[in-house]
Amino acid sequence: MVVRHIPAAQERLRESVTDAAALPLIDVLAWVLVTPVQFVAAAGFYRGACYAAKKGRSTMDTLSTLGTSIA
Repeated sequence: MVVRHIPAAQERLRESVTDAAALPLIDVLAWVLVTPVQFVAAAGFYRGACYAAKKGRSTMDTLSTLGTSIA
């Protein structure tokens, strides 16, 4: 988030990754950095939510998994 406020980096980060679509480099960078956190650090929540779903229940793991996946 700090990189967005550095004037020299702003122009480069706003450039599109592809010519076909407007996909800023900052969005790709954010996706690359967030993906391991979402699936590695939150693996316990996903396991708990799957276990609860198999039992037909809803737990706090289910809420955490839904919230982080939607966000």
